Amino acid sequence: MDAAIIDQPDSELLSSFEDRVCEEVIELDMFRNADKVIIQEKSQRLGEGKTYSVTDNKTKTEYYEIKQDTPCQFSLREVNNRRKLVNINVPSRTSCICPCGNTCTMRSQVTLLPNTCIGFVQQTLTWCEPYFNIFDSSGECVFRMDGSFSMMFFSIGRHQVTDMDERIVGDIFVDYSASEGLHRIYVKFDKDLSISTKLTLLGAGLMFSNAQASRV
Repeated sequence: MDAAIIDQPDSELLSSFEDRVCEEVIELDMFRNADKVIIQEKSQRLGEGKTYSVTDNKTKTEYYEIKQDTPCQFSLREVNNRRKLVNINVPSRTSCICPCGNTCTMRSQVTLLPNTCIGFVQQTLTWCEPYFNIFDSSGECVFRMDGSFSMMFFSIGRHQVTDMDERIVGDIFVDYSASEGLHRIYVKFDKDLSISTKLTLLGAGLMFSNAQASRV
């Protein structure tokens, strides 16, 4: 075994393992060289959850579909065989909108099926402003992003994603069509990021776009 791997802390070994697991899933290969994906909300049928198409910005080909399985859980499926690949847990924001000024924290977890956590997004909502930390599978914070009330309350906006050295590694832009009543999410990232990290950023985009829908 490589000596460099032996010397790694347990958390780094875990993160490295989860990254390799994602890289080996052939159906997720589109994310390998992608630097931007578009998540387009589709028209919703009565009684059904939301559905999104996931396309590569370069080819405009729909590779995946995201379906809302429960009020708080979405699944990423391969278009051709409808096989579930990834679950994305998106908690409701209803209980966190209050005028008391208390801090409220929620977490969106991204899981490679059947049961491998590959990352999660933690949103902390304060009276001043919301902010986000993005973690890898080991629980290490790898990226940060400041939010805004325009995004949290109206489900729209653009925000940069930075690493711990404040280097920009991507951004998430959520747009809303008033005429169609549908969201479009643009997730941009460095091409060299791991597939697991890109999927976690995709989960962050879903968390943003569902902000308004989860409010009462």
